[in-house]
Amino acid sequence: MKKIPKSFGYKRTKRIAKSIYKKIGEVVCPILDSEKIYFNATGFGHLIRKLKIRSRNEQKRRFGLIPFAKRIILESKVIEDYREKKKKGKIIKEWALINTFGIITIKLIIRQVGNGNKHFYSIMQKDTKKSP
Repeated sequence: MKKIPKSFGYKRTKRIAKSIYKKIGEVVCPILDSEKIYFNATGFGHLIRKLKIRSRNEQKRRFGLIPFAKRIILESKVIEDYREKKKKGKIIKEWALINTFGIITIKLIIRQVGNGNKHFYSIMQKDTKKSP
């Protein structure tokens, strides 16, 4: 897993994150009945904007977590949260997976709109555990 150094600027971090993201392409998710999770433009776009453009610092934080995404999908043993909502007549399902790497816990969201494919939707640092 190639980490993105925090010292890199925004544009360089985004370029590296996008390259890593595209290389992932799809991952079989054991905890979701071995269904494929697709890494598409919707997920990468959500790292940049929610209802409005996220701050560059927030985007950079999320870009820095992309190298962990594949491992989270492959190694998660528990679905931390599941939600269903209806939007514009379609049912949207979201699964939250978590995994801990050293002292950080990362949460990854998988989303499915209607009967479409499940896809990566978001990634964030969940909390920070204090080291002894």
